Amino acid sequence: MCAAGLRADVFAMLAACYAEPGPDIAGIINRLCSQNPISGDTPVPEIQKLKILFEKTDINDLRLDHARLFMGPFQLAAAPFGSVYLEAKRTLMGESTLEITEIYREAGLEMANDFHNPPDHIIAELEFLAYLLSAQAEAGADTDAAQNIEDIKQRFINRHLGAWIEPFTIKLEQGAETGFYRLLGSLTRKMVTAEPGF
Repeated sequence: MCAAGLRADVFAMLAACYAEPGPDIAGIINRLCSQNPISGDTPVPEIQKLKILFEKTDINDLRLDHARLFMGPFQLAAAPFGSVYLEAKRTLMGESTLEITEIYREAGLEMANDFHNPPDHIIAELEFLAYLLSAQAEAGADTDAAQNIEDIKQRFINRHLGAWIEPFTIKLEQGAETGFYRLLGSLTRKMVTAEPGF
């Protein structure tokens, strides 16, 4: 598998790690650990550590931490929405949310009907990055298609995911009660900021 395809898989699995922990989380972690993503010129050791932390943590503790961090009902320790970090008033569904929706459409995508979060949720944005990397890998020698995807990817990283990943993951690391979510935050930041063009 080419480098872009490998990174696509890693970002898709990182996105899945932000969903409410269910019976499939162990399989996701195992699949993530079977990859060997490169950040710069070195493998990412945090992925193996994430598996160790997952195996040491009770699933109910993960569910409680996930709810407190990302779902509420009270103030979220690490709101997983880009607009909270990009909008001056720190509100949901602002101009940045409309803009990310337009970028998805430009790439030929619409939000799935069964996705019940705003378009700038961390899961949606990580999945979109995975989609773009997969599309780059499939473009191959078609330089026009590859360049179009690269242009969308750079705009997306510079104006959206790359612009809010650091404050979000810092809040996640500071607010998490489990080592799993603390490490997930730092791993996500490391992988996003290692993307070419960040």
